[in-house]
Amino acid sequence: MPADDIVAKRIPALGVVVIAGQAPAFGPGNIVPAVNRLAGQFDQLGIHDRVKEAGPRMIFYEYGQGEDVTVCLALPVAEPPGELPAPALYRVLPEIEAATTVRSGPAASIFPVVYHDLVRWIHERGYHAAAGPGREVWVNEVDDIADVAQQVFEIQLPFTRTME
Repeated sequence: MPADDIVAKRIPALGVVVIAGQAPAFGPGNIVPAVNRLAGQFDQLGIHDRVKEAGPRMIFYEYGQGEDVTVCLALPVAEPPGELPAPALYRVLPEIEAATTVRSGPAASIFPVVYHDLVRWIHERGYHAAAGPGREVWVNEVDDIADVAQQVFEIQLPFTRTME
């Protein structure tokens, strides 16, 4: 995909319900099974019935030591929920300025190349990738693997502008 459709956006702070799980490493072969497990937990815990949804689900990552990646499946909510069953947590993601782009198709055709495009865009403008997780928003999520070409993601990578 061409990287000429990347734009800067200010993404407001966002309250989300999150369930996190481990993946052995980055990459679709490791991340997709983790996301599928987390989505199953969301359904088993009845999260959708406990909250007022405010947008499509998203994924973000937290990194520890070594290769392990913590995959966070998040559902934006309109207001802080009441009590949530473990391991679900309410968090507020901070406001960010992000390089964003929209990609469609199977995850393996999008990731990790899209992050290389975003990082290059950020550096070409003299900006710096910011600490903190990027976000992968499911603009169009599909339930049937046969429809995987129809899924659409908006990828958001935070950056900071150089102070002059």
